[in-house]
Amino acid sequence: MMKKLMLCATMVAALFSACSSEDDSVNSQGVEAGKTQLVLLADIEGDGSRFGYDAEGNTLKAKFEEGDQIVYWPRKDASLTSGNGGAYFLTYQGMENGKGKFVGSVDGADLPDGTGNLHMLLCNAFTFNGTNLQTLDLSAQDGTLASAAKHSVFQADPIFFEGDSKNADKTVANGVVTISGVKFAPKTSIVKFTIKGAKGLEAGDELTVSTKDVYSKVSIGWGNAGTNSTPSTGTGNVSFTTKVAEAVDGTITTYLSVWPSTSENALGEITINAAKGTKKYSGALLRMEPSALKAGLFYRMSGEMNVSVIPVSYWTKDAAGEVTVEGYTGVGSSESVDWLSYSDGKISVSENTTGAPRTGTIYLKDAAGNNCPIEITQVEAKDFKGTYSFTTKAFASTGSYKAAADPATFDVTFTDARKGYTLKDAEDVEHTNNIGIKGLYYETVMDAAIEIDYANKTAKMGVFFDARDGEGQEANGKYATFVPAFVTMVPNAAWGKSWKFDETELGDPDYAWAWFTISSDFKKILYKNVTKSATESFSVVSQYTATSTDSKTVGLPMNNIAGIDVVISNTNVFNHSTVSGYANVYQTNPKGYEGNVFTRK
Repeated sequence: MMKKLMLCATMVAALFSACSSEDDSVNSQGVEAGKTQLVLLADIEGDGSRFGYDAEGNTLKAKFEEGDQIVYWPRKDASLTSGNGGAYFLTYQGMENGKGKFVGSVDGADLPDGTGNLHMLLCNAFTFNGTNLQTLDLSAQDGTLASAAKHSVFQADPIFFEGDSKNADKTVANGVVTISGVKFAPKTSIVKFTIKGAKGLEAGDELTVSTKDVYSKVSIGWGNAGTNSTPSTGTGNVSFTTKVAEAVDGTITTYLSVWPSTSENALGEITINAAKGTKKYSGALLRMEPSALKAGLFYRMSGEMNVSVIPVSYWTKDAAGEVTVEGYTGVGSSESVDWLSYSDGKISVSENTTGAPRTGTIYLKDAAGNNCPIEITQVEAKDFKGTYSFTTKAFASTGSYKAAADPATFDVTFTDARKGYTLKDAEDVEHTNNIGIKGLYYETVMDAAIEIDYANKTAKMGVFFDARDGEGQEANGKYATFVPAFVTMVPNAAWGKSWKFDETELGDPDYAWAWFTISSDFKKILYKNVTKSATESFSVVSQYTATSTDSKTVGLPMNNIAGIDVVISNTNVFNHSTVSGYANVYQTNPKGYEGNVFTRK
């Protein structure tokens, strides 16, 4: 049977000195018990290959470095299914006859045999966690030519040991398997960016390069860009984080290694941005030479930056007061709102009596004479009172208030909290219910906690589920209360069975909050639907211990809140004997919307 091998070398192709013609001493590596020693002798194509560059783009010869590794995946056959499922590391042991020597221990069943076919990548920006296929991450670089070189990727042609396609050798001696004859060609390009008009930026300052149709993250399981790439098909927008390598008289230089796709637009529509102090830098780059992006070539691109002033913002409460600012010499020339004034390092703020959050701008001059916008936001929980439209996916059962619909949109009122409890949650964090939501079920009020972080300029709202006995509200001849609509997270997907829509015993404590995000303009309050559990999450009731009974998720916690559940009872005691189902469920996956959302009218 043909056996395929997948290899990724985490190599530093040190591109700034020629290889020594003398062989370095090689220390033998011990072999793990029950395994066979595998030796790989790797080569780099001739001096004419574009493996490395100096600052002007001149080609230099690469060499191997101490600490280089090869990660080795065995494959059974042409289907590329894994062998034993294990991954092996071959470590660099120096030079032998002008070739890089990598040594490791491999299970005998995973060694190449017959017409073994090897596929290899050389790289430095490599991540590995166990036996899974891994990713080359080129999205974060340091901006220097050395960093771009270390993020360069090289790939060997498929290796055959027998037949007309034979291009490598395999020998077995004294129980050691040696593979030699492996050569590499580049898969990435190095780009030198030169940008004028960037006065104020210095070496080491962070830059964001936005472009399209290149790979920044590449699945290397089969040595090719794959479904884990960003962008996944090599097309679309992609972003790199890098740094200024050199800054001279307002002109900055940075280098970047990119893996081009087959698209004609690869590395097209480039913009580069930075922020430092009160200034924002942005500009477009023009491709110079050559015009078509190909692997293994050195590119120069140039452009010019526009510099603008970054607005500085502060959040404060509604009462009249002062905000202390530093670095300003007086009022600027642009128009400012009438409720803000400046004197002697302080911005005076008038009382906010509008009944809603408000943001205003005052313009101040800094020491360099720049006209700087300063944004002041006044916001408190009481400012959120008013009428909102609520959009959800509504389920209806016995005693329902709203008909089933997807999506369902109806008006609710944010008003005073019903009781305004201050309570600690299961994680011992204290919350105060300072708002009430009327209109979810007749005249009942669902309390909520609006929490404002003035320092970090964020706001959120937690709707309060209170399943404690005696806390129900009379409605439509019954007692009603709000409890979580529970679901189970499906691994590597979204959510589904098992779910529970009428749970009245939440554990200790017998209450919880589900947290909504509040938009920057304070007009939308969203509880986002989870579409992939690996990257997003619902609020969780950690004290609720029931687990899923569905065959696909059996044993997993069933404590993720996926909606607002209204249950009713003939008594103000809420338990499994008094509540047999829900009246309404407002589930957080309305068709055409991100989730359950309150929108201010």
